[in-house]
Amino acid sequence: MEIAISGMDGVEAEIPQEAVEAERSIEELLLELDICDHYADMRVQPWQEAIEPGTCYVCFDKNSDRIFYGMVLPFRHKIRVPGPNYYRRVKVFSSQQPKGEIGITHVAWITGVITRAQFEKAYAVGWPESLSKFAKIVAGDPMWDMLPS
Repeated sequence: MEIAISGMDGVEAEIPQEAVEAERSIEELLLELDICDHYADMRVQPWQEAIEPGTCYVCFDKNSDRIFYGMVLPFRHKIRVPGPNYYRRVKVFSSQQPKGEIGITHVAWITGVITRAQFEKAYAVGWPESLSKFAKIVAGDPMWDMLPS
């Protein structure tokens, strides 16, 4: 038996049933998520904790060498959790996803904050993925002086 899924881009895919059957229990998966959350929480810097709705940011994905551009959105409903909440509702853009996708991210994965003007400049040039093109967008910003020019 196969399960049909449809992505946000409208593309449908058939996934064999055995591919979605977990080899581990739900409890084991939830424990793994808790452990990942704990380690991500430990990495949060004060500037990341201060990220709030309206903040624009970038995330450098070391696994794919891609740059993602995001904007933090307000949550529709206040979520009350014990302790700090490091998750933010976001809309994320890239050259491969120019219209963006709404999701949730942990602030520990955010590489740095950019201004609204820099965000709009990245949009105007198609969400550049190379560091050299990103460096042109943030040129003159002391936050990003470490980038190659």
